[in-house]
Amino acid sequence: MANVMRFGVEVEDTSGMIEYLPHMFSAEDQDLFVLGITDYKLNGTYVEIGGSMPRDCNNTYLLEQFNWKGISLDIRDFEAMWLRERMNKFIPCNAKEVNYKKLFSENFTNKVIDYLSLDIDEHAIDVLPLIPFDEYKFNVITVEHGIFRGNSKLKTLQKEILNSYNYINLVEDVPETWKHQFNANEDWWVSHEMYKNTKKIKQMYSFDVIRELGFKYNRMDLLTALFRKKFNIKSEWESQCTPP
Repeated sequence: MANVMRFGVEVEDTSGMIEYLPHMFSAEDQDLFVLGITDYKLNGTYVEIGGSMPRDCNNTYLLEQFNWKGISLDIRDFEAMWLRERMNKFIPCNAKEVNYKKLFSENFTNKVIDYLSLDIDEHAIDVLPLIPFDEYKFNVITVEHGIFRGNSKLKTLQKEILNSYNYINLVEDVPETWKHQFNANEDWWVSHEMYKNTKKIKQMYSFDVIRELGFKYNRMDLLTALFRKKFNIKSEWESQCTPP
C-alpha cells in the first residue's frame, strides 16, 4: 500500500481505509470519534436515529466505508437518495413510534451494537426511554441534547438513563459548529466495558483529563491523538497531555 499524509504525518495505509481520514461527514465529528474510540474497527454495527441525508451531516457514512452494517431512521423520506448513495438500510419513520426491541431483533444477531446515534434534537427525550438498554448494549453513544437552546430536560434524562446502565459520559457538551457557532449541543458516551477495555483511553489520559478535554482543547486534537496512538505516531501535543 502507498503511504498517505494524515494529520501532518506520513502513514502506511495498510488497511486501504486511511484515505478517508480525517475527512468527516458528520456535523460535529461524531464519525471520527467513533472510529477513534473503536480503534478504527472494521465490520462494526450501528443504529442511527435521525439519519437525515445519506452523506452530508450524516454520522454513519464514514463508518460504512469501514464496512460497518446498520440501520438509519429519519422522519423525512430520503430513501431514494439512500438507495443511490448508501449500502445499508434506511427506514423512513417517526422514531417516537418504533418498537425498538422488534427492530433490533430483526436487524442484529448480536445484542452488543457498536454505536448508537441519537441526532433528533429535542425529540430524543421521547425516544431514549424506548431504547431497550436492558437487553442491548452499545459501545459508543452520541446524544444531541441541545442544552444551549435553554432546555435542560433532555440532558438530565439522558444522564439518568445512561448512568443507570453504567455508561460513562466521556466527553460532555460537545459544541455544534454550524455556521461557526460553538454552542453546547451533544454528550458522547462509552460503555463501562468499553472504557475499561480500551487501552488507548487509559494509556493516553486519565478519566478526568478526558472530561476536561470536552473541550478545553480543540476537538480535533483529541481525534488526532487517537489517530496517532493507533499508528504509534508520537507527537509533542500527545506527550504534553499524557499524565505521568
